[in-house]
Amino acid sequence: MGLLGVIFPEEYGGAGLAIWNTRPFVEELSRVDGAVGLTVAAHNSLCSNHIYKFGNDEQKRKYLVPLAQGKKTWRMVADRAGSRL
Repeated sequence: MGLLGVIFPEEYGGAGLAIWNTRPFVEELSRVDGAVGLTVAAHNSLCSNHIYKFGNDEQKRKYLVPLAQGKKTWRMVADRAGSRL
């Protein structure tokens, strides 16, 4: 559907939308399954946006482009004992 990189410029595989433009589709996804909405929101903000804001051009091309195109995904895990993530 192309929702995993909408906030990034086209040169990095995104659609060039502002972050607040993600709200309507995240809300709609969350109506069906909250976990899916949260996953899309986190992918765009917690993961990819940090690479976009703080990565150098080489890192953006290597990591951000496939993330924005939905070819790669990211994972977040907790490192403490007993974590279920």
